Amino acid sequence: MNLKLTADYHLMKSWKLIFLIIFSLCALLNILLDHHESRFYQNPYNFSESFMFSSFWWLFLPLLYVQLRVAHQVKILTHIAMLIVLPIFTHLMLYPAMVWCISETFYPTTFAFWQTFDYEITTYSITILMAYTVPLASYKSIRSKIATEESIPELKNKHRTLVVNDGGRRISIDTQKVLYIVANTPYVNIHLEDKRHLYNETLKSLAQQLDENLFVRVHKSAIVNHTCVQHFKSRLNGDYDLTMKDGSVLRLSRNYAAAFKARFGNGTQDSTL
Repeated sequence: MNLKLTADYHLMKSWKLIFLIIFSLCALLNILLDHHESRFYQNPYNFSESFMFSSFWWLFLPLLYVQLRVAHQVKILTHIAMLIVLPIFTHLMLYPAMVWCISETFYPTTFAFWQTFDYEITTYSITILMAYTVPLASYKSIRSKIATEESIPELKNKHRTLVVNDGGRRISIDTQKVLYIVANTPYVNIHLEDKRHLYNETLKSLAQQLDENLFVRVHKSAIVNHTCVQHFKSRLNGDYDLTMKDGSVLRLSRNYAAAFKARFGNGTQDSTL
């Protein structure tokens, strides 16, 4: 499962749980209020009838679930508007239809469709409008944030600075100032323009932590900052010589040549490739 599908799955799972709790509590509260009202006015209380009318709240669960399942695929404004209008219309029609059908089948008194519809409009119109707009807007906002984070290279776990030993001191160096890094098992040598530092980590591990937009592998034992490469020259055997900003020459292996050229772009070279 890729990152996008994983994010969608967990987000949908969270929303389903939230809706289940909220609307279950609303349905329960509706039943309790009916019971309290019947006792207050000394009217007979019918639990099954109260439960039937609480179906107004249960309807939100399937309709909101379908709405949000479709939401991440919809981007056109008119389609988003329809994504709000359709569940509202469905809810408005389905609730009185359910009440009429259940009462017609199981109760001596049938609650007319339009009677329930008028009650629904009068009592719950704002609730329905909010229920099908606020969660959708929140969901789209969170999905947009996730998509943005997934489309941008992940830099928060990438080293922008490295802490190295410099004599008896520990200093921080900006990775943008690093020219290249070469393996010196079990360590690596970090080369700046005027200094070299020993770093206690393997080349493979460090490569995974550096900004891939800045650093590129050129050999099994070397990584370079491609912005610090002055030019490169073919060895006529598939390999190349890279000349760095400080005059150092590094081997570009044929195995890494394609990736380097793609990153280096229209950089200068001394001979035809």
